[in-house]
Amino acid sequence: MSLRNSLAKIYVRLVFRDEGPFDALKTQRQFNRPEPPRGLAKRCRKIEIDGVTSFWIDEANKANGVLVYLHGGAFYFGPVKEHWDYFGQITKRTGMAGLMVNYRLAPQHAYPAALDDIVNAVVKTDLPERWFFMGDSSGGGKAAAAAFRLMDQGKPGPKKIIMMSPWIDATLTNPAIKMNEHEDVMMTVKRLSSAAAAYGAGHDLTDPEISPMFRSMKGLPPVLIQMGTADLLLWDARKFYLKCLDEGVDVTYQETPGVFHDFMMLPFLPEAKKAIDAQVKFLTG
Repeated sequence: MSLRNSLAKIYVRLVFRDEGPFDALKTQRQFNRPEPPRGLAKRCRKIEIDGVTSFWIDEANKANGVLVYLHGGAFYFGPVKEHWDYFGQITKRTGMAGLMVNYRLAPQHAYPAALDDIVNAVVKTDLPERWFFMGDSSGGGKAAAAAFRLMDQGKPGPKKIIMMSPWIDATLTNPAIKMNEHEDVMMTVKRLSSAAAAYGAGHDLTDPEISPMFRSMKGLPPVLIQMGTADLLLWDARKFYLKCLDEGVDVTYQETPGVFHDFMMLPFLPEAKKAIDAQVKFLTG
């Protein structure tokens, strides 16, 4: 574990791991960056698909492939600046175009609004045959859920999927989660439970479109899962990986010791650089 990671853990704990009352709207006002930052904006073009905003990044590179990015934020906030910075980097590194989908957020728009927006975006956007899903945290879960819905509807799906620190079981009922709760500098079960309730809004959280863990993995394209061992969701990611293996999915699982949830979003970390290198290799290989 690097010194930079140790320092970043202190910062992340101070900024994000607040156990005050759950206030989704306050968090959205504080952290959301719905427009690309100035340094990235010149590479972007805003589009609207049935009233939902998305952004092309490096659209001229579509022939090389398209990365469809689903940001995290526990279903109720995002994208944040770090999402934009990360996505700008990975599109540049791969030489591909990117599509950032600003799907609707809970609690204003509960399930299935976000998933509808994602599927609608890829169906109604002029994507080449070679396109990929990538998502972090709740966006990682949505990447799997959206791939399954496309498959179930007989529509073209992604060639590969990257899932970074994915949240794939919104029930948070895996007893092994308690083994890592004290390690996670960003999240708590209490906060995530509130977020899941806001997103599910009366739906059964074991619905596979909310928690992809609860369905067969058969039919998924090649998947790359990246996790840190100081992540609250570590044991669910391990379980998901083993389920993919058991059901014949071409899955790669990469676990980095000592790093926290969504560490890939902080490119100054040496651990993040290695993870992004692996993503580029996975996408371009």
